[in-house]
Amino acid sequence: MTTGGFQMSWTTICALIFCAFLPFVTPKTRIEVTSDQPVLLGSNVTFRLKLYNVDQESYDVSWVELGDALYRHKVEVLNKTNGYTSNWTLWYLDEKPKEVTDDAPYLNPGTYTVTAAVSYTTIFYFVKNVGTAVTYFDVIQEFAGTLEPQQPGVVVVKTDPNFVSTSNETTLVTKLHDPYNYLAKGANVTWSWFNSTSFIMNTTTPSLKQNITKEGTFYYNVTVSGEFDSSLNPNKTLIRRGSFETNVVAKVPISNFTVAGEKWFPHGRLLNLHVQCDGSKPYTYCIQMQPGAYNMTGNETCISPEVTTVCDIPYVWYFGEPGLHSLVIIMENDISRIMNRTLVNVYKVSKQQPLSIIIVPLTCTLIALVMIIFGIAFFWENRARYSVEVADFDFGQHEEFPYKTFVQRLKDALTASSSSSRQRLYNSTDDDAILGGRRASQFCHTDD
Repeated sequence: MTTGGFQMSWTTICALIFCAFLPFVTPKTRIEVTSDQPVLLGSNVTFRLKLYNVDQESYDVSWVELGDALYRHKVEVLNKTNGYTSNWTLWYLDEKPKEVTDDAPYLNPGTYTVTAAVSYTTIFYFVKNVGTAVTYFDVIQEFAGTLEPQQPGVVVVKTDPNFVSTSNETTLVTKLHDPYNYLAKGANVTWSWFNSTSFIMNTTTPSLKQNITKEGTFYYNVTVSGEFDSSLNPNKTLIRRGSFETNVVAKVPISNFTVAGEKWFPHGRLLNLHVQCDGSKPYTYCIQMQPGAYNMTGNETCISPEVTTVCDIPYVWYFGEPGLHSLVIIMENDISRIMNRTLVNVYKVSKQQPLSIIIVPLTCTLIALVMIIFGIAFFWENRARYSVEVADFDFGQHEEFPYKTFVQRLKDALTASSSSSRQRLYNSTDDDAILGGRRASQFCHTDD
């Protein structure tokens, strides 16, 4: 399509139309049906319906019960006045009559259905169906409920309700599903308690106190019974019972929690601590370091917890700066939690030069001085031995030698040689005379 030089596709036109009507489009109306089933024969059950995302002023709901020979139904208008909600309560006889009718309703124990159909009328008086919800309910002949352990003041860390602490008294409590207080109509209501091996006792209340001091799993059973008047024959007594059981898991809470190690030390040394405790494993923990004196709020949690089966955890840390630090430790098992703050003081120490830096140079200096003094004294003592004769050579003056012929030089050489030979002979003669005199003297001395 082309308009005034502007081309528009059919897809664009449809999108614009959809966007124009989008504010008038409402989400689909949703139907929710709940009940307080199961229903005990002789008691009641209530079904509740609520509409969500309504876009009409009023609706019609049609309830229908289908079960055996029963066909009960109810029609109700839903509007703003009742908050678009509807309740339908059914009751049942506690024993089967001769003929089952809507006025004498009875169902054999089992599972049945109730349907709720919702519709509204348009401006043209057409009935438009919104939807149909189907819900199931159980009809029972014995009491329904649970048997649960309770420990006042003990916060169970895990979600399992059967965990208990060995350090606290345990109360076994029976919780009946009795929304219409049917049990109060009975007489001689008795609670019989058993463990895995024997009968414990009878009580008139739905609770029993037990001291479980050992770690392990313990079985308990309770049977409730009472006498009730028949809804068909007031002179007839009916017996209603209910039996409930549970396995109680006893755990030892964390105890003897210690943080061992040196907490005051100089800067530069490693923090080396050991976290130890007793209690049932496994253990979940985390250790966080906080600056200064951290104030515990009790709401601290582990961001990345670690799990161990041995509560002996080494912790090593190096502090980049001296000062006061807080070590926050969160330790928990299935039944207990401990939050601990340990103060660590890292103090600054003034740096001192080691003695070796002073002693070694001083010693070497003293040794050098001693050696110098000794050398000077030694030289002074023996200076005569090392006297040196200095010759004064005057190379500046040139001695003039007379000119001689070869014959003259030869004559001078022979004369010098002859003179040297005579001198050696003279010296030898003197030495022999001296030796001869010494020998004669020795000889004469011997004769004497």
